[in-house]
Amino acid sequence: MVRDGDFLAVVAPDEWAAIRASRELQVRWSEVTPPFPPDSALFDHIRKAPVVADNAVANFGARQDYDPAPVLAAIAAAPRRVEAEYEVAFQSHARMAPSIGVADVGSDSAVIYADVQKPHDTRNGIAKLLGLPAQNVRVIWKPGAGSYGRSDADESAYEAALLSQRLGKPVRVQWMRHEGHGWDPKAPAAVLTCKAGIGADGGISGWYFRARGFSGWDVYFNAADPKDTLVGQLTDWPKGDLHNFGVTGESYEFPNSVKFWETIPPLLNRASPLRTAHMRAPQELQLHFAHESFIDEVAVASGVDPVALRLKHLKDPRERAVIEAVAKACDWQPRGQGAAGRSSGRRGANRARGNRSGVLTGRGISLNSGFGGYVATVAEVEVDPRSGRIWARRFWVANDCGIVLNPRSLRTTLEGNIVQGISRSLFEQVRFDARNVTSVDWAGYPILEMPDAPESIEIVMVNRPDQPAGGAGEPAHVTVPAAIANAFFDATGVRLRRMPMTAENVRQALRGA
Repeated sequence: MVRDGDFLAVVAPDEWAAIRASRELQVRWSEVTPPFPPDSALFDHIRKAPVVADNAVANFGARQDYDPAPVLAAIAAAPRRVEAEYEVAFQSHARMAPSIGVADVGSDSAVIYADVQKPHDTRNGIAKLLGLPAQNVRVIWKPGAGSYGRSDADESAYEAALLSQRLGKPVRVQWMRHEGHGWDPKAPAAVLTCKAGIGADGGISGWYFRARGFSGWDVYFNAADPKDTLVGQLTDWPKGDLHNFGVTGESYEFPNSVKFWETIPPLLNRASPLRTAHMRAPQELQLHFAHESFIDEVAVASGVDPVALRLKHLKDPRERAVIEAVAKACDWQPRGQGAAGRSSGRRGANRARGNRSGVLTGRGISLNSGFGGYVATVAEVEVDPRSGRIWARRFWVANDCGIVLNPRSLRTTLEGNIVQGISRSLFEQVRFDARNVTSVDWAGYPILEMPDAPESIEIVMVNRPDQPAGGAGEPAHVTVPAAIANAFFDATGVRLRRMPMTAENVRQALRGA
């Protein structure tokens, strides 16, 4: 047995012996007040928690001052007002294989084997943990399950390094499934508030967007410092205090507009199973689920087609171009006031409010630009009101990432964006009780399986040989939740404002309509 501060481990010659010893070890843990609110009260907690930072605090860029008061006054004075709140749960990286690392630490050097995303940062952090010069630590990257962002990949490499140094021999640490799901850094939960004023002429007179949630930097986006790892925090490395969330960055121009973010304290300050960090397209999925859904809500309230409203207010020609391209590809039919619900493939046959017996279909659109890419996505969904199942059946994706260098790779990348986006939109939610994460396996944390995969993903590549190559690994991913939510409204006339859009949430929304 090895103990260092609050870090406790057992080491054995083989894996099964280590597992059995860890289960049989008698440990008396100190009692603390349960740190977490009830799972069902998460979003109320976010609404009521104190704000510890906002986007007047510089993160990647310069300080951004903002003043919501004039915007709220303009909205309050408008003849018509639209307001909505959107809720996004914690989500897990849920790597198909949990963290694993092998370390051989000597008196003045170390060799580490790990499948981490940023081996150079892991090298620097482990060097600090061991008290060795960075040039004397070598991290050898090995293929692994992989993930975007700050997953649990670094954790076992750190733990193996610490144990190897204490024992003076090579050590292999492999997390188990319940540890990967339970203790990886989570995508931050959030509540996003949107408000708009609509003038007598139907035009937008004010636009308000606030994102409030846990910091994306509760654990930093790389492992270059022990303070951003579990073993570092358990061995008394001082925890960081960095704050980041974000706002949407598209070129929409609205009169009297304000967009800002606020972060709240972590639920548990050190070594938390609900510590938060960057996940694929950091916080962009949360932000655009709300903003692109609200664009549709305002379009319906104004009696304007959602595509037309976007084109009216977008100023970037590349954003406009992908909107136009995807609308053409899917033969978009303008939506007027209200939903254009369809049943059994016959457009306008009935609405969910009037007929719950058949499967309803609808289409929705969403936009994202960022990371050097511009993407517009249309989703076509089927909704079964009885079961609450949403099948995201068809997608059309118009993608502009500058010059297209490898069309085949780009196509598969975009398809992967959409498939993971469906999984996060419809299924993935971290569950927890007062003390710990409870969704620690694939039953408790379901992901998309084959029956829920889309029937088709049609891709339009907007090739721009005169532009540098931009990113394609994240922008399309961001468009999926709002495209599905807007398609659900098109089918049913009911809004889904909580993600993931599980069957339970669907049935609840339809009952309340």
